[in-house]
Amino acid sequence: MQKADFWAGVVIMAVALGFIGMSFAMPWRSSEWGVYAAPGLVPVVLGVVLFGLALILSLRAAFNRGFYEKFAQSEGPAACAGPNDPEVQKAGAASSMSPTVRVLTVIALAAVYVFVLMGRVNYIIASAVFVSGFVLVFKGASVLGAIVTGILTSVAVWAVFTKVFLVTLP
Repeated sequence: MQKADFWAGVVIMAVALGFIGMSFAMPWRSSEWGVYAAPGLVPVVLGVVLFGLALILSLRAAFNRGFYEKFAQSEGPAACAGPNDPEVQKAGAASSMSPTVRVLTVIALAAVYVFVLMGRVNYIIASAVFVSGFVLVFKGASVLGAIVTGILTSVAVWAVFTKVFLVTLP
């Protein structure tokens, strides 16, 4: 895991630098409000944050062996458990899925959200259904817990974007 974290951090840093570089190609002075309304501002900020987090990941993997040793000890026997282990089955449906099935499930959930729900159903309802489905499949939460999480998340996202950022959502 330590080696994978290091290289994942390097790749993510390269992607972040690409975001930052491409955002500087966007217009920065065409708005009457200056750089605060420039379309490249948000990608630069997100790229810098992504770069910083990837740098932390890579540096931790390179220099902090103790983190990985503590992590391996904290997992204990559960790290070696197979998908048929009762504890793994109790942890939720996603625990027993292979990585390929998990990726395909994410793609399927995103496709239903984008191509079926968006534009046909109110944004808050579509997002609540998507988040609820995601939580239900991957966290293994109860149906009620997944629905509450979905509703709270979709309302919070709607409120922040429409009331704080003044962005009209679909």
